[in-house]
Amino acid sequence: MNQSPSNMIDHTALLNPLIQKKKRFLIPMCLFFLLFYFSLPVLIFIKPEWMNQAVYGSISLAWIYAAAQCLMTLLLSSIYMLRARQFDQLAAKIISSAESEEIT
Repeated sequence: MNQSPSNMIDHTALLNPLIQKKKRFLIPMCLFFLLFYFSLPVLIFIKPEWMNQAVYGSISLAWIYAAAQCLMTLLLSSIYMLRARQFDQLAAKIISSAESEEIT
């Protein structure tokens, strides 16, 4: 009985390490992003006097934190794009090994 390529990929020894690598990378990254992102409105609600404190001229801590969120988004997306290339290379190896097993 012929197996479909997707079933063959499911059973390769290379797929589980790829999934584990992606989880080890994405879960902490997403948790950090969510914590950093939602802490601004929480801090503004809990400590408005602290977040409204002028740091440089009339620029408050809240504005600096908001700008840091923009920079954090750019940084995390750049890191993800670099890591995604590695994940894509591993996925291509898995596909090519599944296709070579299908041929033989």
